[in-house]
Amino acid sequence: MPADGRHTLTWTLRTKNGRRHRTDTIEVIAPPVGQRRPLFTRLHGIESYPDVPFIYDGQVVREARTSDPPTEPPPPGPSADEPFGRLSHIVVRREWLALGLGDDSDPDFG
Repeated sequence: MPADGRHTLTWTLRTKNGRRHRTDTIEVIAPPVGQRRPLFTRLHGIESYPDVPFIYDGQVVREARTSDPPTEPPPPGPSADEPFGRLSHIVVRREWLALGLGDDSDPDFG
């Protein structure tokens, strides 16, 4: 959000048939800039750890996050030398990178 306070976002769900498109709004309440957490650069991070509650029709659809995401990628485990251990580490690392807090130039991210 560019500033603190209430923001209304308008969305439209378009259909292929001749029916009317569904349009509505979402209201977002953003905290002051000084109270915000680091920004995510990917949608998965925003969906997983929202800074503000998602409100639809006056009802909270998803609460604001109560915990912070990991700030560093997970270290390789003791089984990282084995093929399945390496694959497991790559999956966990990709999940962390999908949050948008890491370096997208990581060769493992693909």
